[in-house]
Amino acid sequence: MDALSLSRNSASFPSTTAVPPLFIGIDLAWGARATTAAATLQMQQNGMLLCTAQEQALTSNSDIAEWLQRQDEGQSMLLGIDAPLRVPNLQGERPCESILRRCFQKYQAGPHPANRTLFRHRVRGEELVALLSEKGFSDNPHFSRKEHPLRRCLEVFPHPAHVVLFGLQRTLKYKARQHRSLAERMDEYERLIEGLKSLQHYTPALQPPAWLLTPRLLKGSALKQYEDLLDALMCAYVAAWYYHHGPGPLCAVAGSWQTGYIITPATPELAACLQQAQQNRTGVVP
Repeated sequence: MDALSLSRNSASFPSTTAVPPLFIGIDLAWGARATTAAATLQMQQNGMLLCTAQEQALTSNSDIAEWLQRQDEGQSMLLGIDAPLRVPNLQGERPCESILRRCFQKYQAGPHPANRTLFRHRVRGEELVALLSEKGFSDNPHFSRKEHPLRRCLEVFPHPAHVVLFGLQRTLKYKARQHRSLAERMDEYERLIEGLKSLQHYTPALQPPAWLLTPRLLKGSALKQYEDLLDALMCAYVAAWYYHHGPGPLCAVAGSWQTGYIITPATPELAACLQQAQQNRTGVVP
């Protein structure tokens, strides 16, 4: 797959408010005891997205809400969250997962199924959205940029974003898995970091953070936290990408607000595939 030429050197980032929004990525841990990473991107006067805050070791949803509160100065905030935010189905999988798998499976970027039985009827993403709703956040993916302050929790998934934005034929294998050596993972980490650096050539453009360095000296929990932070950075960028491009040929919303959705960057061909898969699955064109 070729990287997205349509988004390179395109128009400047749209501005509808005096204070630009914050785009915050959250790599939400499924378990309450595991750590969650978060990263904040803010548009600068030069038109670049700059990572202005990051955290590698948040634990409870309350910790996450308190960290977000420290970023909050009344501006619009869009959270890209890597976790199911709405899971109405007791078993099986959500339509958004089957739709995304239909178009991304050949790239090994299909999502895992989510259901309430798997989560033992307690979906952490839903609980986080409920907590943040007290601060004016909604998980509805449809909005106008004229709304202010715009507060959204958006479900995203890094792997399809990597495939599209980095022009990959398969997902990057940097996560710990059985029979996957540390040396192999480190090579994939290097590809991931180079891919993240390449986002400076896209619109919106991401200024590579100073901490975006090789993890070859990291081990154990430190390596896992760095991995989560890289995922959080990608989640924040996907939120910015969606805000800029909206649903269309370069970004897709698989599924629906009612049954659960996943937002991902797309090529025009993948956007058409996702639209057709959604129509076949639900009879409704998004």
